[in-house]
Amino acid sequence: EQRMLSNSDIAAQYAHPSVPELYQPGYVEALGQFTVKKFLFLVLFLDHAKLTRLVDHDPCLFMKTAAIKSSREVLLSFSREFLGGIGDLTRHLNYKGYTVSHQQTALQELDYTVKNLAIDMRDGVKLTRLVELLTHEWTLTAKLRVPAVSRLQKVHNVDVCLQALRSRSLVLTDERDRPITSRDIVDGHREKTLALLWHIIVNFKVSVLLNEESLRDEVAHVSLLKRLAPRPAGSGAADLLDGSAAVKFPSENVKLLFEWCRLVCSIYNVQINNFTTSFSDGRAFCYLIHHYQPWLLPASDIRQLTTLTSQNTDTDCFGGDSDEDDDCCDGNTVTRLNHVAECQPVAGEGD
Repeated sequence: EQRMLSNSDIAAQYAHPSVPELYQPGYVEALGQFTVKKFLFLVLFLDHAKLTRLVDHDPCLFMKTAAIKSSREVLLSFSREFLGGIGDLTRHLNYKGYTVSHQQTALQELDYTVKNLAIDMRDGVKLTRLVELLTHEWTLTAKLRVPAVSRLQKVHNVDVCLQALRSRSLVLTDERDRPITSRDIVDGHREKTLALLWHIIVNFKVSVLLNEESLRDEVAHVSLLKRLAPRPAGSGAADLLDGSAAVKFPSENVKLLFEWCRLVCSIYNVQINNFTTSFSDGRAFCYLIHHYQPWLLPASDIRQLTTLTSQNTDTDCFGGDSDEDDDCCDGNTVTRLNHVAECQPVAGEGD
């Protein structure tokens, strides 16, 4: 307020020589010219800041409930209220090279908050906005059809998102190598929607979260530790690092992450073949925590009898004609759930 509506230099120039807070004639006019000049500079700055995306996430310049939604309307409203008889202020400013052009649209005011993953992704608008923020391709949302009412409009919007991802050499398939199409997302296919989000996370966020140099150093350290550690007799530890050649990795960082998990877990005779079934019984997570924070999760608290470790027993159980088939299935399921549930409170108590 002090910088917009007052100026110490103007006040000193027109100050009365003997009476405080009293100014000589011409002070009001000079202060008015100063205020108008500051206002015009502020509008010009905000307009150009919006057009050049000075703020990366590009917030709205005007409130959603505001009656004025463009820089030009701000100037016209100002001239009507305070500069009577001047007419269209923007025309006079154009002669001086002063131009503003930003106008806020309904698409910019759209709420991109995801409240229901099964529904909010189906029109493609939020997905495209997410890809736009990650890739910095600021023209993607301009291609959207909003509001997306019909199925064809939603398919078009999702296609915009998928094409932007494929242009960056992303192979969009689910865990069964089935292609992810725009119709799958529009139809609300949950598995393929989650697979698409996982592709986005792996390709855009893992490289930010992981430090490749530190990860390589840790892999080398754990590998040396494993070679120096004694191998339990009859444990088959030599075979724990085999069987992962068929795993496909979207990036070098993910490959290093997998190698780190595999090496650490092999120290405790837990074989890691992938990021899905190998982590399903919770032992891999528990041993990763135990390796670095053994006081939070002692090895004695980690159960070894899970659905993965008892697969051979499961085969015999399900293959026989015994009446205990149902008990075998239920027991393994309960063991698995209890194992994961018990590991979490132990890790939390150390915090």
